Amino acid sequence: MYTKPVGTIVRKNNMSYHSYADDALNYFLIKASSEWSDAVARVDKCMTEIGDWMSMNSLKPNHEK
Repeated sequence: MYTKPVGTIVRKNNMSYHSYADDALNYFLIKASSEWSDAVARVDKCMTEIGDWMSMNSLKPNHEK
């Protein structure tokens, strides 16, 4: 499966990622507690964009992971 666009989406949202054979981990550093609301918004936006990409490519996320 070609998943390079997922990495592009993650990097566009100023996050890093690590891909496994059948899984991906997105992460970023939060330096202060005052950054939590921004962090939640970034993660939400990134996951929405990944979900949209998956839908466009007939894929479905596993929300249990």
